[in-house]
Amino acid sequence: MNCSHTNPTTRIQRLAAALFLVGLLPAIFSHAAQANFVIPIARVECMPEFGIVTISQKSIRGERVTCSLKEQPERIAEKYGIYDISSYFIFEGEDEDPPNPRIVGSRTKTIECQLAEHHVSITLKPDTSRPCPSAVTIRLTLEIEGVRIIENLIFERSCIQKDTISLVNFNEDGEFILLTGTFDDARKDELGVHFVEDFTFNLTLDEFRPDRSGQDPLSPLKTFEDVLEAWRLRQPPR
Repeated sequence: MNCSHTNPTTRIQRLAAALFLVGLLPAIFSHAAQANFVIPIARVECMPEFGIVTISQKSIRGERVTCSLKEQPERIAEKYGIYDISSYFIFEGEDEDPPNPRIVGSRTKTIECQLAEHHVSITLKPDTSRPCPSAVTIRLTLEIEGVRIIENLIFERSCIQKDTISLVNFNEDGEFILLTGTFDDARKDELGVHFVEDFTFNLTLDEFRPDRSGQDPLSPLKTFEDVLEAWRLRQPPR
């Protein structure tokens, strides 16, 4: 695939410039050869035949990924249930001279999933308050049959600063809810999950555990100086 009419990195570069100004750049901008950007996504898999809905958070990379998410976001969402979280930031200052892109807010995305016996509503929103400076943080709200199960939860796999959830699975058989994340079991009540009696909950720890020492293990950009230099040279930091 080739983005013949647009520069496939334009939106990522715009976002990177704005995130650098607010100290979020290491979370979204990891530059490698062939415009190999890391893009934070949420994936919603609605499977009525199985009576299952799964919501997961991860990062994907690649020039074709950047191209497809830029040019066909609705098709990608409909076909694969993939949502580019960075596309929900709201920018100002792009038309200034010189351009000074900055994040001034974010939009929400609500996805509806109708299973055989339950209606599930999922709301995703990027969090501009930086609860996880090492990551572009998604806030997740989940309702089942109008009952709020998850409220404004930090939905992120590599957050160093906070306890988080990165996968939610609801199975109509037994009304079973599986939550997977990186959290201290003693603080699970602080996650933003309403443990209502109508459902059976199971919390499990993600095999990936972020480095709580303060350095994001997923980011090759060690300091803001590395970020700035990589941005200037358009090449991976040494």
